Amino acid sequence: MSASRLDKPCYFLIVSFPATDEGYISGQMKQIDEYERDYHSDQAIEWYTKDSFVYRLINKALRTQDLDLLYMLRFHVRDLSKCLRKKHQELYELGVDIDMDELTLYRGQSGVNIVKEYENSIGKIISTNGYLSTTLTKEVAKVFGAIGQQ
Repeated sequence: MSASRLDKPCYFLIVSFPATDEGYISGQMKQIDEYERDYHSDQAIEWYTKDSFVYRLINKALRTQDLDLLYMLRFHVRDLSKCLRKKHQELYELGVDIDMDELTLYRGQSGVNIVKEYENSIGKIISTNGYLSTTLTKEVAKVFGAIGQQ
């Protein structure tokens, strides 16, 4: 992996957010080393969905519309978008193969207001300033909803 995949300024951001204790920083640096050593563009979804600095930084950048941070993460965001398009195409083709008109996905979400907003948006386009993580399995969504309530 080229060093440009994760710009050096990200090191400072990663180790300074959200804690400053040595154990946290050490763990983040190990993840960075693993990312730089092992990351391939076809693994963007896996890196985004596991508990890692990638998830936290991308979400922070999108949520706060931090263009500098988004620029530093541009390679991973691009890879993530490509992987999501590929996954969408695979699911679409699967649906066509089994003559499926719609696909039901579940999202673990705490907060009654958010759930109501989603319910009121059925059949409509939803626009967000981040990625929505969903699952095909209701049980998995319940687990993530419970985590969000803690």
